Amino acid sequence: MIDSPRIAVRPQPHELQVYRDVVWSMPATDMLESSVLGVLEDSGRVHGVARLTSGVHSDYRLVMDIRRFEADYAGKAVPDATIEVSAKLLHSQSQRVVAAQTFVQRQPASGTATDAVVPAFAQALGRISQDIAGWSLNRGQADHRALPAAGSSGK
Repeated sequence: MIDSPRIAVRPQPHELQVYRDVVWSMPATDMLESSVLGVLEDSGRVHGVARLTSGVHSDYRLVMDIRRFEADYAGKAVPDATIEVSAKLLHSQSQRVVAAQTFVQRQPASGTATDAVVPAFAQALGRISQDIAGWSLNRGQADHRALPAAGSSGK
């Protein structure tokens, strides 16, 4: 259901539904990837940023798995926009996992109608994108500094 344009809502802890007659402009996975790529590009800390499917050679790859992208009531009268993402930073050449972390953002909606819930998702998505991009930049740069210099004998 996450990789769908439907807007998920969890009215009860063990119940997942969708809002009727409303959809995202794109699936949550695409929204997350676009948002994180935008933050990385705007950071000025990397030479090039591209989608995994672009075919562009990279030193590192960021792999993200959305676990939750839903309006969660969690026993309250008004839901939180809840986004949970498992991220892994991979060294492209060796396929080594440089770092892995799970990120969670919750943003209270201002009401129960979708026009009150959608802005909460925008805020949560912006914050989680900042968190993921900052983490990946810091971990990637630390890993790059720790790598042996190219052409060294490893002594």
